[in-house]
Amino acid sequence: TTIKPEANKYYQKTNLVTISGTSVDLAGSNPGKFNNNPARVCIKNISTSRYWENNTWKLWADLSNQPPWQAATWTFYDVAVATAGYWNYQVAESSWTSGQQYMFWAGVQDQATNKIDYTASEVQNSQNGITFYCDSDAPVSDVQNPPNNSFINNVSAPATISGKCDEKPGSPAYNSVNKLIQVKIKREPALDGTSWWVTGVWGSAETWNDGTVY
Repeated sequence: TTIKPEANKYYQKTNLVTISGTSVDLAGSNPGKFNNNPARVCIKNISTSRYWENNTWKLWADLSNQPPWQAATWTFYDVAVATAGYWNYQVAESSWTSGQQYMFWAGVQDQATNKIDYTASEVQNSQNGITFYCDSDAPVSDVQNPPNNSFINNVSAPATISGKCDEKPGSPAYNSVNKLIQVKIKREPALDGTSWWVTGVWGSAETWNDGTVY
């Protein structure tokens, strides 16, 4: 079984609407077979200790089934052979919360009742699943040097343009950490038809320049 979301990665809410994977049944060196709709999923919000059941988050004590397995949609690669397929499960974008940690389990069973399965204890104690995170908040940044509305010349201009960037959501929520900062520098009026700083020289094309995050 291969699965998305992948372990220990951060995703925006829009990229968590479809949880999906593939499954192949092998009996030794020979292919086994699946019945229709053999896949199911289980999702836990570790940050809130709630579990996904019937399109809502519930406490363990409120679950109709423990663990709360949900049927996934299954598509055979070849119905006649029935040895492999693609499965997916839909979760509304509004059901995910930015800054929170989740765990996911995928179960599948073949015609001979061999299966990938997880116990209630494993799910309740957040064991042996795939951990992932939701981060849908944009970071914030500002320029601190040179200061806003300041007047500088070729002597007083700072050798390094610097500022501050804060990743969101803030601690103790989970976030994917600032990876890249970029700046645009424009001069007005334009000189010799050039307005934008482009990799060490003034040019005519509006360009983002990569900075360094400390």
